[in-house]
Amino acid sequence: MWSYMVLVSEFYLRHVPFLDCYDGGVMTTITGSLGPLPDQWKRLYIFSNDRDSWYDQLQPPTPTRA
Repeated sequence: MWSYMVLVSEFYLRHVPFLDCYDGGVMTTITGSLGPLPDQWKRLYIFSNDRDSWYDQLQPPTPTRA
């Protein structure tokens, strides 16, 4: 379902909804647009470049960033 909606939004918006050009990759763009990941998910991401900002519950989403 997620992949389907990303494709639909790409066709509708006529651009990729989540870019990977930001420092931190696609996850930085997703959490910036949709809001932070749940705090209980912290340390479950196995790559070394994970960001604490992904889990900052005080950071509001900014959908216009993407």
